Amino acid sequence: MKFRLTKGNFLKTGAYIDGDSAIFTFAAEKEDACSIVLLDKSGNTACELDIPGEYSTGSLYSVRVHGFCGNEYAYYFRINGKRCIDPYATRIFGREKWNDKTRSDNDYEIACGIDSSDFDWKNDSFPEITRDRMKLYKLHVRAFPWIQQGTKSIRVPLRLCLTG
Repeated sequence: MKFRLTKGNFLKTGAYIDGDSAIFTFAAEKEDACSIVLLDKSGNTACELDIPGEYSTGSLYSVRVHGFCGNEYAYYFRINGKRCIDPYATRIFGREKWNDKTRSDNDYEIACGIDSSDFDWKNDSFPEITRDRMKLYKLHVRAFPWIQQGTKSIRVPLRLCLTG
């Protein structure tokens, strides 16, 4: 498979679909060896696209990959030989099933994907709540339905957590 590379858009970080191409924008130093590794649906490497230094401005790279179909591939960045996940990815593959014992077969690797669906916010608006009326709750979403009793953690039904 042959993709054509041109300079991308430095204004929007992450990866997104733009017509018949995808734009990948990520941070790396100008002297770093950078590439985008595309994986097929089974997780095997389909191809690796080396990114020339001319597609960087300062510590930001941006490249447009022409002929890219977003739902056919997962991707990750390879920077100086190290696998890097896109911090702005709209999808993550490899963690679909919680506590999956077979993930160790793939060295617990994950990959990124591009979600091309646009959410229509329709008539959504800001709630216009003043700061003095706001309440802020901080919680860890994985630990939320658990309580500590002595040295044991016990899972409680979510309805008990919400009602107190």
